[in-house]
Formats: sequence, C-alpha cells, structure tokens
Amino acid sequence: MRGRGKEQERIRFRGIGVAFGRSIGYSCLAAALWVSGCSGEDPTDHLSRAGLAEELQRNPGVPFALPRTLPPGYRITSAESVVKDLRGGGRVTVRQIHFQSAATAGGNSLVDVCMEEPEKPDQCGRPNSDVSFTRELKDARVVVNLYAAGPQDATSWRVADFTTELSEATWLK
Repeated sequence: MRGRGKEQERIRFRGIGVAFGRSIGYSCLAAALWVSGCSGEDPTDHLSRAGLAEELQRNPGVPFALPRTLPPGYRITSAESVVKDLRGGGRVTVRQIHFQSAATAGGNSLVDVCMEEPEKPDQCGRPNSDVSFTRELKDARVVVNLYAAGPQDATSWRVADFTTELSEATWLK
C-alpha cells in the first residue's frame, strides 16, 4: 500500500506539471501571436515613410536611399540601421533595405540596398556580382546587390532613379 501512495502522489504531481506546462505553453503561444501581429498592429509599420523617418531621427547619419519608383513585382521586406565604431575613433551609420520579388516560376529575386556616408566609405563593401552596382548620390554611397535576378529585373534596378528624400519614393506608404 505504501508504494501505491507514492505512485499516486507522483501521478498527481505529474498532472500538475502537465497542466502547468500547458498554461505556460498557452501563455507563450498568446505572447508569440501578439508579437507577430495578431494584436491588430501592422508589423510593417516601420517600413512606412513615417517609420523610416523615425529611424532617421533615432539614428542620424546617412539617409535611406530608395528608388523613386519601385521596380515591378518587388516589395520592401526589411530596413535597418547599424551604428559602427570606427577603428580610428568616431562612429558611422550604415543603412540597409531589402526587397523581394513576388514568387515566379524562376523563384524569388532578392535585392539588398546598402547606404553609407560618402566620407566614410567601405562599410557596405563592393557589389557582389556583375549585375550588382553602386550609385553615388550627393549624401550617400549606395551599393545594390541583386540575388537570383533575371536580366529584366537587373535592368529594372540598374535604371532605377534613387533618391534620399522619402517623400519622393512614390511607392512608399
């Protein structure tokens, strides 16, 4: 009898553990859904004109460089600022924006646009392929790297007119 009481006690504690684990699991699930956008907030707010302007205020430095007109089939997927400490002292802000094409029979094309201060170059590196390129704007050096881009996509990006004025990017919400 004595061994049976301990076994029942173990089962009872195991039941409490399962219930506790489930409640923690449900709490984690609810938190994950809230963070991922089920809260009613738009998870792409930071990719809007206002969101990018806020980022420029938070981390001053080189401006975002965007195509005035977005090449057909592309959408912005992320934007970030990185503040780096320089070896000789001082700091530099580097910005990156990523674009992705809609799925096609040939797959997705990715575009990485990196902006650096003209007087503090070599933060973005060099273009990674023959279809990638750089642009020199008055207040930004821009490196545009294309991944899995077909000839038409590469041409669309190469002829795109870039601006550092957020208000001039016609596609930006």
